[in-house]
Amino acid sequence: MRYFHKLIPALFVLLAIVYVGLGCAGSQDAAVGAEPEFPDFVYNSALALQAYRLAVKEKDVLARIPCYCDCGRASQHTSLKDCFYKSDGTFNDHASNCDVCEQEIIDLSAWREQGKDLRQIRMMIDEKYRDWGEPTNTPPID
Repeated sequence: MRYFHKLIPALFVLLAIVYVGLGCAGSQDAAVGAEPEFPDFVYNSALALQAYRLAVKEKDVLARIPCYCDCGRASQHTSLKDCFYKSDGTFNDHASNCDVCEQEIIDLSAWREQGKDLRQIRMMIDEKYRDWGEPTNTPPID
């Protein structure tokens, strides 16, 4: 019984350490996954907000995916990345009013979540959207 009384303070200290450790890890994770400060046009619709959130998540591959909304001709875009980002890295308002751009990023992200590789995704995007409009002049994936 005396031994148990000596363990209680040690257990409280251990629980406090674990609690603080989990709290620090949680705040660190929140900072890493924190949403950027979006410009007002991103909030045009729930779909636009979802698309820009996914564009932040998938930013590393957007330049490898063509856009099929005719923006290559109309806006001299070269990939889906140009629909969401300007050359200086700030957000472009183009995709906030474009259903094609929004749908492409939703598909891209869903297919990546399913474990598809970039080459497969590019083929699937090309297949699904080829009749929607003229694609951007995005280089093929090697």
